[in-house]
Formats: sequence, structure tokens, C-alpha cells
Amino acid sequence: MAVYSEKLRLRSGVTLKNRLMMSPMTTRQSFFDGQITRDEIAYYRERSQGLGAVITGAANVQAGGKGWPGELSVASDDMLPRLHDLASAIQSQGAKAILQIFHAGRMTSRATLSGE
Repeated sequence: MAVYSEKLRLRSGVTLKNRLMMSPMTTRQSFFDGQITRDEIAYYRERSQGLGAVITGAANVQAGGKGWPGELSVASDDMLPRLHDLASAIQSQGAKAILQIFHAGRMTSRATLSGE
């Protein structure tokens, strides 16, 4: 039987400090363009305490693949500074940061994409 407080070594070689993880949840806290907000960073920092890993909510990989307003984005390099801040906030609590990537495909809407 697994003990949740035991370290967990992943196949990649990464070791988690324990077996507790926060699953991805949609928070809709990012700006309209997908930039991460200070509130979103604070949300993840607070919830990272005591966990081995945190999986972020869905992050669109292409501007045209946005699924809903407030969704964080990794669609362009200008997102990197705030993504770095997000990862650092999670890691500051001793947890590993995992990004959930996403593309809404045909399920997105014109309203979500500002008419495009």
C-alpha cells in the first residue's frame, strides 16, 4: 500500500516530495489574451503548499484554440515571463509545476475568439 507522504520518482527521473497532487481546474483568471494575472499566481502559490505537484488548468497552445474567456495561454513567447512567475510560485512551495496543454479545436466559438 502506498504511503502518501513518501517521495515518488517519475519515469522521467523527476522526484516529487510526496504523492499528493492538485488536479487541473478551470479558474478563468487569466486576462482576455491569456496572460496570467497576479491573482492567478497567488491562487496557485497558496494551493501548492504541502503538495508534490500541481497541474495547472488548461493552457491553449494556439490563439485560435482558445476554449473560453480567462483561459491561460502558451500560444506565444510573450507569455513566457508570466508562465515563469507561475512556475516559480508553485515551486516556491516545494511542489513541481505541470502545465496542462489544450486546444479547443472545433468546439470553440466565435464569441470566445472575439469574432474570428
